[in-house]
Amino acid sequence: MGEMVELSDDHFQSLARTAMARGQTPQTLLAQMIDALPPRGARRVYETEDWFRHLGATEEQIAESARLAREEWDEMARADA
Repeated sequence: MGEMVELSDDHFQSLARTAMARGQTPQTLLAQMIDALPPRGARRVYETEDWFRHLGATEEQIAESARLAREEWDEMARADA
């Protein structure tokens, strides 16, 4: 056995509910979550659309942003021609 971790009742209930929904024990879920943590000092890199989602943009906003970027790119290409 290893070390013990104390959680508030609310945190444990949240962990237990999530684990149950996934067919896991709270211990297994917590171990998986810890194993999925990035290495210390690692930086997460987002693709542009994922970054917008991370910031809370809707799919419609992302599509509009992509459309505007394409238009701008096309205008720059025409100006260089």
